[in-house]
Amino acid sequence: MNNETLIGLVAKGDERAFNELYHKFKDDIYKLSFYYLQNKEDAEDVLQEIFVTVYKRASTFKSNSSFSTWLYRIAVNKCLDKLKYLKARKRLALFTHFFHPAGTSDNAPYSDEDLNLLHNTIDKLLPQQKTALILTQIQELSINETAAIMNLSSKAVESLTQRAKANLRKKMKK
Repeated sequence: MNNETLIGLVAKGDERAFNELYHKFKDDIYKLSFYYLQNKEDAEDVLQEIFVTVYKRASTFKSNSSFSTWLYRIAVNKCLDKLKYLKARKRLALFTHFFHPAGTSDNAPYSDEDLNLLHNTIDKLLPQQKTALILTQIQELSINETAAIMNLSSKAVESLTQRAKANLRKKMKK
């Protein structure tokens, strides 16, 4: 059976057709994911997400492109989403490290408790300080971009960001 026929059967709930597509494409999709993510575990996770998406969205497949084109589009989008997630998590970890209380190892992994403490502390900042901090430090927007978003001067955003950092340091030490 060709791929388009198989995905049509998957759309009707045929698990054998799904298994056939999975085994036919899993190695190539894994390689693609690994090249994007450069990590075996992340590539395996994304591989599973890709095929879960294929199974759930099989009925949305349109025959105006080949199945492999549709599959690769899903795979690339899932890889890019994972890269965004990993980059945001890395930025948050670096940001957490900046404010983490003294006396912890530089190589210590941050627990959910640490991240919750940071989130709760950020949440207690004044609204404009919180916004300036999140946009400049977490989202990594420039001072000028943040100023435009907040409808403030660049100097005001710089001041808000510095005060937010100082307030976070004080609150995190407690």
